[in-house]
Amino acid sequence: MTDANLLLGRLIPDYFPKIFGKSEKEPLDVAASRSAFEDVVREINESHEKKLSFDEIVYGYGRRVSRLSIHF
Repeated sequence: MTDANLLLGRLIPDYFPKIFGKSEKEPLDVAASRSAFEDVVREINESHEKKLSFDEIVYGYGRRVSRLSIHF
């Protein structure tokens, strides 16, 4: 969820705690989030006839996770 929110511009990395990486002192990594979602986009589009854009998949993922978290 954090990756989706980051890519959707809902999180500002400079204001997010630096708790990532092996040292747990690194900021959010926008490039790493984008790379991970590019893999997801490729997988989804390879297995479906209708091709979705990067933004559609990131936004859809964010919406789906948000809806699921309401039930917990």
